Amino acid sequence: MSLTETPLPSVPRTVAGYDNTSRLTIESWPVSDPAVQSEGCITVSGTHPGIILALDRRDVNLAILHRDVPDDLTGPGLAPLLAAGPFIATAKGKPSSIPIQLARRLPALVPGEFLQDIEDLAGLFSMIDLWRGIVRVRLQVFSHTDDPSWRTGSFGLRMLCTYRGLGTEWLSLPGGAAAAEKLSSVNPPVPIGQIPIGAGAVLKGEGHPDAKGAACIHRSPSGCSGMGARLVLRIDQPDWDSDE
Repeated sequence: MSLTETPLPSVPRTVAGYDNTSRLTIESWPVSDPAVQSEGCITVSGTHPGIILALDRRDVNLAILHRDVPDDLTGPGLAPLLAAGPFIATAKGKPSSIPIQLARRLPALVPGEFLQDIEDLAGLFSMIDLWRGIVRVRLQVFSHTDDPSWRTGSFGLRMLCTYRGLGTEWLSLPGGAAAAEKLSSVNPPVPIGQIPIGAGAVLKGEGHPDAKGAACIHRSPSGCSGMGARLVLRIDQPDWDSDE
């Protein structure tokens, strides 16, 4: 499945310091059959923070922001946190309040740059949400799963960022939850994509008004038991707090 470059219109609002006259060029992974693109299963990817604004398009259900992540966010400084796992730490509020909440709840000290990065991603996520800048954050250390099942989720929008371990896998397929339930865990009908380490990926779930039956199909990386812990950040709209 080849990449295509698609120009977007001017960014309609300021994103992470970029003015609203900036133009974007994004990479997109259309589904194999162009006839089903309107069903909302296109993935877009790029290095400009404004890439997430592509989610305003009804045919996009996954936007991936690629980032150059320094060692402070993925390297030895996180070893005490990984060693303290498994655990889940949560926080809710404005993005600026998230670092201090997490610092109080995490079982080990972490670099300040790591907490700042979480705040930055939460701020970016809040710009595409309609909840007046309030986010719900979940930081989790857990083992790689042996459960290879595909899923969607009832959330509206969700951001995922993997700091350690393998990134979340996804499929560019229409059909949402109903299609996910029928998929083989071993041989899906399209190539499996994987979100890179440190990338901020925003997914549409079944709860999004544009994604009824067209939510992003994804799963934790499969076949990775014994590979150590994953450190994953999840950012949700404040009304979605389930463990799904």
